[in-house]
Amino acid sequence: MNLLILIVTTLLLFVGESSLLAQVLDEPATKIAITIESKVSLTSTDTFLYEYTIRSGTLSQQEVRTFAVKLDTSTIAETIITPAGWTNVSNTFGGKGLLRWSATKSARIRPGGATTGFTIVSRNLPDIQDSLTRGFVPMPAVVFVDEITPKPRDFEQDSIHIPTIAPSTVLFGGTIDVAIFRLISLKHQSVTIGWLRGDEFIKKLDKKLDQAKKALVENKPFKARKKLEQFIKALEQQRKEQQKRQHEASEKGREERAEHSKDDKRFINDNAFFLLKVNAEFIISKLPAKERGEDKDDDE
Repeated sequence: MNLLILIVTTLLLFVGESSLLAQVLDEPATKIAITIESKVSLTSTDTFLYEYTIRSGTLSQQEVRTFAVKLDTSTIAETIITPAGWTNVSNTFGGKGLLRWSATKSARIRPGGATTGFTIVSRNLPDIQDSLTRGFVPMPAVVFVDEITPKPRDFEQDSIHIPTIAPSTVLFGGTIDVAIFRLISLKHQSVTIGWLRGDEFIKKLDKKLDQAKKALVENKPFKARKKLEQFIKALEQQRKEQQKRQHEASEKGREERAEHSKDDKRFINDNAFFLLKVNAEFIISKLPAKERGEDKDDDE
């Protein structure tokens, strides 16, 4: 990197028009408008399959070149799948592990385009993690202290940050008691970052989780299982109703769609849906499928 700075500085002095060239070189890699679609599922081999799709909006001014997910250093990715034309590398950055995919020239995501196939297979349960996405800049990634003094751009600061789902430090074999408290915490976090909305909907989810936790404390695992199944059903029902409303709204005019969106208080995005559903399914997989005599469900 020191050699890079030397080359850039020499180029600036040689050209003479330092102010103009500095403006060209001092281009951030964040002139992109992107969405990250994430999906996670529990496989038959007790691992979790994390899948990502990156979409670049038509307002993007750069092609998307890099997509990365922050992971705790103790997190193990058993398999990493990379889209055609992309490479991946894992390293430590800012005290955390960083799984980074980078595109070759032909594979960069153009404005209005999308790329799928970013996949992680891990035994670690889903969590909320930070993602970093960068656009392509044709010149060295530097920022100028003054007109002729460049320094390397900070990778984290020169990225678009979007919360997403990624493996946590918690392995599939963790205890049920820890898992239920963790699920409750993830639900609260989903509300805080805007992945869940609607007071009545959230109260309904809270009630099912509280009942499941209480059943586990009372050593009624089958009852806890039923409450978690009802929790998942509430997630699925809301998502289904939401998809139906979105489909109906897409056939209306712009003003009608805006009014419809304004009135829609209940909301769950895909991140919250898969995060909460899969963590609940993990707990259910550890609970008995048959009712015991003292395990009756007496508080709907």
